[in-house]
Amino acid sequence: MNEMNVPKGSFWQLSRKIQLVIAIVSAVSAILMTVFALIQISAVEEKNIEKNFNALLQQRVTTVNDYFQEMRSDVKIVASSPMVQKALIAFSRSWTMMGGDSAEKLKRLYVEESPFPKGEKYQLDRSEQDGSAYGQIHEAYHPWFREFILEKGYDDLILVNATGDVVYSVYKEADYATNLMLGKWKETALAKIYNDAFKLRKGEQAFYDIKSYEALDGAPAGFIAQPIIVDGENKGVLILRLPLQRMSKVIGNRIGLGDSGEVVLVGKDQLSRVQSLLIDENTVLKRRISGPFILQAINGAQDVVREDVDGVDKMIGYAPVSFLNTKYAVVLMQDYDELYGQLSGFKTYMIMGLIAVVVIVVFIGIIAGNRLGRPVVRLTGLVGGLVNGAVRSIDMQGRNDEVGEIARCLNVLYGMSVENRRIRAALDNATTCIMVADENRRVIYMNPAVTNMMRNAERDIQQSIPHFSTDAILGQSIDNYHQDPHVQAEILATLNGIHKTRMTMGSRTFDLTAASVRDPDGVRIGSVVEWVDLTETVAKEQEEKQVAEANYRIRVALENANTNVMVADADRNIIFANTALQNMMVKAENEIAKNIPGFKAKDIVGGSLDRFHKVPAQQAELLTKLDHEHSFHLKLGACSFDCVLNPIIDHNNNSRLGSVIEWHDVTDQLAVQKQVDDVVQAVVKGDFSKRISLEGKEGFMVELANRINELEDTVSEVINDIAESLSALASGNLQHQIEKDYTGTFEVLKQDTNKTSQRLKQIVGDIIIASNEIAGASTEIASGSIDLSQRTETQASSLEETAASMEEMSTTVRQNADNAQQANNLAGRARDVAEEGGKVVNQAITAMSSIEDSSQKVSDIIGVIDEIAFQTNLLALNAAVEAARAGDAGKGFAVVASEVRILAQRSGEAAKDIKNLIQDSNSQVREGVQLVGETGSSLENIVESIKRVADIVSEIAAASQEQASGVGEINAAITQMDEMTQ
Repeated sequence: MNEMNVPKGSFWQLSRKIQLVIAIVSAVSAILMTVFALIQISAVEEKNIEKNFNALLQQRVTTVNDYFQEMRSDVKIVASSPMVQKALIAFSRSWTMMGGDSAEKLKRLYVEESPFPKGEKYQLDRSEQDGSAYGQIHEAYHPWFREFILEKGYDDLILVNATGDVVYSVYKEADYATNLMLGKWKETALAKIYNDAFKLRKGEQAFYDIKSYEALDGAPAGFIAQPIIVDGENKGVLILRLPLQRMSKVIGNRIGLGDSGEVVLVGKDQLSRVQSLLIDENTVLKRRISGPFILQAINGAQDVVREDVDGVDKMIGYAPVSFLNTKYAVVLMQDYDELYGQLSGFKTYMIMGLIAVVVIVVFIGIIAGNRLGRPVVRLTGLVGGLVNGAVRSIDMQGRNDEVGEIARCLNVLYGMSVENRRIRAALDNATTCIMVADENRRVIYMNPAVTNMMRNAERDIQQSIPHFSTDAILGQSIDNYHQDPHVQAEILATLNGIHKTRMTMGSRTFDLTAASVRDPDGVRIGSVVEWVDLTETVAKEQEEKQVAEANYRIRVALENANTNVMVADADRNIIFANTALQNMMVKAENEIAKNIPGFKAKDIVGGSLDRFHKVPAQQAELLTKLDHEHSFHLKLGACSFDCVLNPIIDHNNNSRLGSVIEWHDVTDQLAVQKQVDDVVQAVVKGDFSKRISLEGKEGFMVELANRINELEDTVSEVINDIAESLSALASGNLQHQIEKDYTGTFEVLKQDTNKTSQRLKQIVGDIIIASNEIAGASTEIASGSIDLSQRTETQASSLEETAASMEEMSTTVRQNADNAQQANNLAGRARDVAEEGGKVVNQAITAMSSIEDSSQKVSDIIGVIDEIAFQTNLLALNAAVEAARAGDAGKGFAVVASEVRILAQRSGEAAKDIKNLIQDSNSQVREGVQLVGETGSSLENIVESIKRVADIVSEIAAASQEQASGVGEINAAITQMDEMTQ
């Protein structure tokens, strides 16, 4: 029987046609599928790469903005800190106290003579040669500023007062101890940021872009500043120099950027503002990133482009950022070849796989065609009837050739199809999500349960597989759900039992159980996969895990904390006490047992909080109603405790879970506070004999007690010596001198007091000498006046007796002329003595002025004592700062520091009272100067009067000479007349 019209042995036999068709169709299908897969995968991968690149860019932009905000927060917190405000005021005041050459002194003490090299000047807390108030202030605040700078990475912290003086700097560069309003520093970047910030209101900030900075020899620097405003008054400006090294590390973080990726911050001038982590040389303000995308980013654009940078093909992402109105571009760059290298490798593997698949498929096609070609035609009708249901039994099963085998197989296939329809119906009605794939891992069956699950999770799955569609699952490869299809294929190909895995797509989590389907001969013919959506279960497990981890961390933190912590439940039963609390209770066990009989520290957990309260019912009522923090004090035996109790509230249902109590043992602090208060009260009453005992004190308490005792000893000795000196002066003892040696301001006070006594002694001696000379001159003038009066009376008598005897008259007149001449001489001498007395009075006025100046110096000395009180107050402030840094352990120190500050304030008030007394003394000295001046004026009038008397006496003497001549002529005439008469 001739089966076909084609001659036997012809090339176009059915078997060869089948071979050729199968080979061609399989090869073309493989090629088309591979090409399509390459196109689709390339497109998806390129979009994913660009998407990931955009995500990295946005992440870096967020990082830059967060870091800029962190710097603004740092400046705001520091500038608003009361400690920093006090530091600026203290630095400014001590700067003024140092005088006009304060800048030179500070540069010499903290820069030129510093034992540390340039760049490490920040390690010096106080110069050994600096005994001024500035040194004390610097020693108090510098450690805190240094710790802040080192922790945050800033290049410097600078304080500038309201007059432009750079009164403090951590690193002590060339701009330290300068004035930004004068000289060469007037036009610097530091001066500009200072002037901009000084004009701002409270809380506002100024920024100066990174530029070449003169104080750093041209090295790059940028600044951020904020004014320090206290009670509405601008005291100065806080300036932070930008942390360029830390900025470069934060902004240039290369995680996820491969070997060639980097992030650069670029300004309008297209220069980099950070150091590249890929380049060893300095790139800050040195590296230029050119391209139109820089200006586009600064103007607000954001995009990903492909550009040539320095001869290298780069993928570049750019986006805008700004910092206090200064615009920058964030540029993300990575080599294009590196970014897309994985995709190129994948294409190569796909092409190689295509070639292998084509060869294998052609080979299988030839074999299959050779086996199936000849009997296929004969079985076509039978198979068609079987498929259509017209045939329910298969003929030719008795044949021993391939046709008979096919017939028998078709018969078995028919039976299996009936069984498969039953199984399919069962699977369709099952609630378990079932998916079946053939031996090539193509999905050939999905029951309604898995279809509904996939449809509900379609959007979540599309986050991982963008083109996913539930309607398109059938016929697709199950490998599409795996990140590495080759691994998936290998697992399923070698799977003998059950394989379980967990897969996350988008926000969904699935558990997959895969089992191989094999024929009776053990040949794998497919796979069945059971899907379970565990999204809600995983989320709940993750939440429970996070809660458990958080609770564990909290417990470990409480166990390792230095704070004494106790936790009680809602029934006030103690359920937790950390190690610090238990150790404290062990130390105080005996004292607590005095109030709580049978108390044992080791049994504290499990006991009740009520046992620590005298009225348990009141304690229970308080804790039940408490909804805020409650502080109270406990006195147990000789021990004192400050306790802070906070309720633990479950905010989900607003129910009370218990209470947490912090215990602070303040026994030692209260004891020291009592001793300091006793000493202060004694000093206020003028008793300097009391001292703080050092017994039982350690560490800071011993140091504080020693310093207070030393301060009291020194102030007591100085006040006693000054009081003794003033008492000696008041009693007229001008010889008294203070002999004891002091140091510093006390030595200056001692020397000025001694100088005052010596000067007062000299002035009083000069006044005594001048007074003696004035008394002698006055006595001599009085004697001359008396003698003149007597001679005048004698002249009057002689004139009366002239008529009796012209001879006697002539003799008397001559004698009177001689006496008048002598009076004239005496009057001249009196005038000379009066003029000398006037000079002495002028010297007395000058001496009294010197007394007034000395009194002013004493007032200045009292001002120094007031300054000492200020420095003591500053010491107390430093102790308070240290106590604040010590936290709860330093609260007792803060109390002691407060008492010392009160002592300093009272000492300052006492100094003010003494100053008022000295000012009253100055007023009396001025009155004395005025009286001496009036005495001088009176003496000047006396001198003028004596001069006038001398002139009159001189005239009398001249007249007496003329009268003697006239009388002589009269006497001669009378004699001649007598002779003529005789």
